[in-house]
Amino acid sequence: MKRLALITLAGLSLTAWACAESGDDTHGVYGADSGATAEAGGTTGPNGSGGGTDSGVLTHDGGAVSASIVINEISGKGDEWIELLNSGAAPVDLAGYGVTDREKEGGAPKPSDVVTFPSGTVLQPGAYLLVGTPHADAGADASACPAGAQAYCIESKFGISNKDGDSIFLMDQASTVIGQEAYPPNTVSTGQTWGRMPNASGPMGLNQPTPGSSNKGP
Repeated sequence: MKRLALITLAGLSLTAWACAESGDDTHGVYGADSGATAEAGGTTGPNGSGGGTDSGVLTHDGGAVSASIVINEISGKGDEWIELLNSGAAPVDLAGYGVTDREKEGGAPKPSDVVTFPSGTVLQPGAYLLVGTPHADAGADASACPAGAQAYCIESKFGISNKDGDSIFLMDQASTVIGQEAYPPNTVSTGQTWGRMPNASGPMGLNQPTPGSSNKGP
């Protein structure tokens, strides 16, 4: 009888945790859902392939995040946004992590511009997160991020300089840089972005804008 009671209690605890995650809409983010890109066949991998992972396994340390989360695409011409991608095989808890741009002098990460991801920001394998800046002249209809299949869209207060170039940094909870990408000056034209080709794993280069989906060449 004691063994049966313990098993039942464990099952109830697991069920409550899963429901809380899938129903969480208190992230303070724009257009957020549960963070999953799962379909009937299981979770999708970085390029839309089946990941076959256990969605209850979360990684939440600098090593796991820096190995799995990549700065996948940067848009600094027209709409300004940064796309992160979970290229790994397990969900990643990004609560307390964030992104920022560089200081004008010296090129170091700019502490005052850090966009910190709120509690509940769990990025599934193959899922995308966007950090975007609303256009100041767009009025009440200004949107932080373009429409796309991203799991999360989080508003930023900093812009990306297409003329002077920029650097984007991925920061851990201790404000340590665990990933960075340079955005070159006067390279990206209207209708283009700077992103990885092949998607998730390749070097950065000119792309078509593909927020929340696999990158495509210009």
